[in-house]
Amino acid sequence: MRLLFCLLAAIGLPLAAQAPTWEVGTQYVPSSATVVRSVNSHITQLDLDNTSGSAVQVTLTDLTGCGGSGCILFQASVPADTYWAIPMNGQKANGGFSWVAATGSVVTGHIKGNY
Repeated sequence: MRLLFCLLAAIGLPLAAQAPTWEVGTQYVPSSATVVRSVNSHITQLDLDNTSGSAVQVTLTDLTGCGGSGCILFQASVPADTYWAIPMNGQKANGGFSWVAATGSVVTGHIKGNY
């Protein structure tokens, strides 16, 4: 039985790695919550670049988790003049997700994931 389980798991790993991917090209994170994707998504990578002279808070929120009010997937204050590459490890965004920066036109973001 254990051998069968191991074989099935080994077969499933390449299939999981072939899940269709999506990507949101580099753009400014807006200062009002804006939907980025409106379908269930797994976020694998988030890149943020704060070009301003002060820290800026950035928040990603899923659209339907936490009883429909949306769960915070990521929230941090990005230091001034800092680039962050953040592995999100396939975090699931129920119903899609939105993002917002406390200050507009100073933080750029780039996101990758799969379905």
